[in-house]
Amino acid sequence: MNPTLHHLKLDGSDPRSWGRQQGEALGREVRELNLIRQELLRSFLKGWAREEVLDLCRDHAHTLEKSDAALYAEVLGLSESSGVSVEDLMALNAYTDMRDFSAGDKTRSEDGCSIIAAKSETVNFCGQTWDMHGSAAPYMLLLEVPGPIPMHVLTITGCLGLAGINQAGFSVMINNMHCRETSRHGIVWPALVRKMLAVTKTQHASKILTENIPSSGHNYMLFDRFTASDIETSGKRFEVVGHLKENQSGYLMHTNHYVGSLKEIEIMDRQSPSTHKRLEALEKFVAKHPIQKVRATDLVEGIFEKGEACAVLNIAPSSATPHQGATCGGIFVDHVGRRATAFGGLYPDGKRLSWDLKY
Repeated sequence: MNPTLHHLKLDGSDPRSWGRQQGEALGREVRELNLIRQELLRSFLKGWAREEVLDLCRDHAHTLEKSDAALYAEVLGLSESSGVSVEDLMALNAYTDMRDFSAGDKTRSEDGCSIIAAKSETVNFCGQTWDMHGSAAPYMLLLEVPGPIPMHVLTITGCLGLAGINQAGFSVMINNMHCRETSRHGIVWPALVRKMLAVTKTQHASKILTENIPSSGHNYMLFDRFTASDIETSGKRFEVVGHLKENQSGYLMHTNHYVGSLKEIEIMDRQSPSTHKRLEALEKFVAKHPIQKVRATDLVEGIFEKGEACAVLNIAPSSATPHQGATCGGIFVDHVGRRATAFGGLYPDGKRLSWDLKY
């Protein structure tokens, strides 16, 4: 599959119009990705009748409508202009979480994401690779969302958001994880990403997260210019597993397995086979790059461009097995240089966009 990075700048202040704008510009891509994810979801939810899946999607849609009317309106607008139903858009957004509702699914996929945050006198950086089924690579999208706090959202067509950075420099990065504690009435996690990107501080985003637990397991790296928090969730609980206070130097890293007390509810049969290898690669990298000397250029090169860690953290899509896990894109922010970058595919492919932060 050929990776890309679509770019769409939304206009106006009406969320329903924002959804329509995406459907009008990228409706074909939304429909294509919806078909791919519906096919994959059926393979995971074996034995589920179509109506059972729709009921789960309706529960997610109802929760989104109650918790954030504006984001729900954006989904309605996208449905109207793309021709993809609201229920199917819920599945497209909550695809990874819906897998966890099937006890019979024991698929272990290489897909997963690797996050690193670094803060000292020489560096102020947070970034991640974005790994998922390689067939999603042609649908990567950098969405510019206006508002009181404009944001750049790394996503896929039809999805509210995967990760992002707002104009105040606050960023949200995530890892997917599989757990047995699910909630039919949890918020779809891409909506949670967008809700958190509407604030400017880690502590405010943490409060939003604890009041809007997603429907299954994730790790969220919340990073403003001064503090960072790494928070693991299930569909019912959360735990802070890492934190950097203001004026505190250090690294935070995460891949796709629980490191805190919630590990007791992890579905080990579905754990990514590469997650421990990727975390070890990050640990080896930081051991060779003391936090008081490292710079953003070292992190970009070593994590995304070349070298021993990069070779472990990045996986090229396969044309022979298009749904196989792959690095479909990534995003990072450099607060020293006040610049952020998103990319589609692998970073060396050159399908990237950068922008200045004007805080």
